[in-house]
Amino acid sequence: MSKVGLISQFSPHQITDLCSLAKEWKFMETLNVYNEFSKETCRSLSVAGSEFFSHDGYKVITDANTLSDVKGLAWVDVINASAWVSVVLMLEVDVHTQLGNISSKLWEKYHIFVKVTVYSVLFLAAVYWGVTGNFLEFWDAFLWIVAFVLIEMNMFEWQAEVAERNTKSITSKGDDS
Repeated sequence: MSKVGLISQFSPHQITDLCSLAKEWKFMETLNVYNEFSKETCRSLSVAGSEFFSHDGYKVITDANTLSDVKGLAWVDVINASAWVSVVLMLEVDVHTQLGNISSKLWEKYHIFVKVTVYSVLFLAAVYWGVTGNFLEFWDAFLWIVAFVLIEMNMFEWQAEVAERNTKSITSKGDDS
C-alpha cells in the first residue's frame, strides 16, 4: 500500500530542459527501478509534447506512460497481497473446521467458490506481471501459487482420511449393536 501512496504523490512537472536535472534527479523506469540520467536518456525523453511527473521529495521524475504503468503495478501488488492474506485465512478456517473447532454451513457451502475466486485473482496478478515484462514477479507468484495448491491438495487428502475414519467408526459402532 505504501507504493500506491508514493506513486499518488507524483505531480505534473513543467520541464524546459530535462538534461539539466540529470545530476540530481533519477528517472523512474518501473515500480522498483530508478536510473540515473544519461545524455542519451535525457535526449530521447526530451521529445516535444512529452508530459512528465515528479516526486519532489525523492527527486524522481517519469513520463506519463511510465507513471500509468507503475500505478497499475502498484495496485496489482496491493490486490495480490490482499489475496494472499485471504488464502492464509481460508486455510486457517479449513484447519479449524477439520479439527471440529468451528462449524460453518455457509463456509462448507461456498468455500470452493471463494477459493477459486481468490486463486484466480492470484493467477491474474501473475499473468499481469508476465505480460508487463516483470518476469521475476511472475515467476515468484507462479511458484507460490503452485505451493499453495499443493497445500490445498493435502487439505483435501486430510479431509478424505478423516471422513473415512469417521465412516469406519460409525460402521464398527453399528456392528456392535
